[in-house]
Amino acid sequence: MSKPATRKKANGLEQAPTRIKVEKQTTPPPPDRPSSAETITDDEITARAYAFFLARGGTHGDDQADWFRAETELRRERGLKEKSPSRNS
Repeated sequence: MSKPATRKKANGLEQAPTRIKVEKQTTPPPPDRPSSAETITDDEITARAYAFFLARGGTHGDDQADWFRAETELRRERGLKEKSPSRNS
């Protein structure tokens, strides 16, 4: 291991470097981003959809239905608007 750096004073005595305590500042989210109460994360939807999968006995084949049901329920619980269907076709 190397010796910690020290500074020499004018009188020849060594002095340990000064440590400055820096506090982390927390800032609120920018105003253009909705707060977490106004959004639903993919992780939340995944957890709810997985619960539906387990409640169904773990049978495969309904993953999309579970996802949309989970998203719909979470939106209703939080009083959020339903997503309008996309018109890609």
